Amino acid sequence: MTGRQPQPDALLNAPVYARVAERIRADVVAGVWPLGARMTMADLQRRYAVSSVPIREALQELRGEGLVEIQGHRGARVPLVDPDFVAECYDVRAGIRAVLARRSAERITGLDLSRLADIERDFEAAARRLDLPALLEANRRFHSLLDTVAGNRQALRILSCGPTSLIDAARLHHGYGPRRLAQVVKEHRAMIEAMKARDGERAARLIFDHAMGAKADLLAQMARRAAA
Repeated sequence: MTGRQPQPDALLNAPVYARVAERIRADVVAGVWPLGARMTMADLQRRYAVSSVPIREALQELRGEGLVEIQGHRGARVPLVDPDFVAECYDVRAGIRAVLARRSAERITGLDLSRLADIERDFEAAARRLDLPALLEANRRFHSLLDTVAGNRQALRILSCGPTSLIDAARLHHGYGPRRLAQVVKEHRAMIEAMKARDGERAARLIFDHAMGAKADLLAQMARRAAA
């Protein structure tokens, strides 16, 4: 997983509704608005301290991304995530990121590699603490950097839309399987080595397999919770 990570200056200069939309996205990922939660206009105005107009504009933007479902004049609802949704999102993510990985391996710089290694250290530290929010945040940064290096704006637009945030929210809710984190660390390190070697084909295979492993793990976690 990754979601969008706008630069602070861009947010400061953005319209009010865009800043509210970004805060709602972040809150959905963080579980402030859980999957299936209803967000009334009163709740939204109270939390984000703005009038109903930018709230409605923000909700329209997020509806276009698939992150919320509008409920007339009553506010909105965060969609529930089912296994089919998870499988489809990961299949799309795997294909796009494999393409991006080939390009990133050609374009990545020494500074990018240093930043990637720093992020991976953050991820592994969070894994040792079993700090799930920090794990998700570091994982988003890791993949966002790899994706961004490729320089494909349309691919980044697709990867940053609402379904990506819903997948992150589902991961926060369901967690990781007992052996998955150790496997993720191994796979992240292998991706970094492929990037250092400028081996685009290997990087693409690794990232595709990584996404398929993440899909299988999240689906298994969802099945365990449903059976409990």
